[in-house]
Amino acid sequence: MTTLRIAHAEPRPGPRPGGGFCTRGYLVVLADDGGRAVPLWLPGAGFLATLLERPAAEVSTDVVPPELAVRLLDAAGAQVTGVDIDLTAAAADKLDPETAVARIRLAGPAGTRAVTADLSLGLALAVAAGAPVRLDGAVLDRVAVPVTGNDLLTPFEDRVPPQARRP
Repeated sequence: MTTLRIAHAEPRPGPRPGGGFCTRGYLVVLADDGGRAVPLWLPGAGFLATLLERPAAEVSTDVVPPELAVRLLDAAGAQVTGVDIDLTAAAADKLDPETAVARIRLAGPAGTRAVTADLSLGLALAVAAGAPVRLDGAVLDRVAVPVTGNDLLTPFEDRVPPQARRP
């Protein structure tokens, strides 16, 4: 398993000319430390984007559900130890909600368990808990794109579905 960081969760299409904002989904980019990135189109990643925008040490009363879940787990003496991305279609050559799920790994008084969740919610829970996101190395080799430089967003603008590019 390879640990990935969530480099971006950008709303698309985003700001509109003349003001306003339109969101049809999020271009999410996961990256490893070896110059590879995995683009994902997630229609429902608003919680993830909100959590990534918030400074890590900031405690907010404007809690999003994944943050509340982490607080409830903590109150029960449990914690999220990691989020693994697993394929639901073994031969998939991309990650998206139809081909992958999140397996949330938990540890607590009852032992360790894994809970399957939607990909965007699993990633948001990882951010809320400060837990690592991991992907099988062989899958990463298949779905990752080599990236040079620090720009992990622009190379993947074409991964946004055409219907989501229109304001």
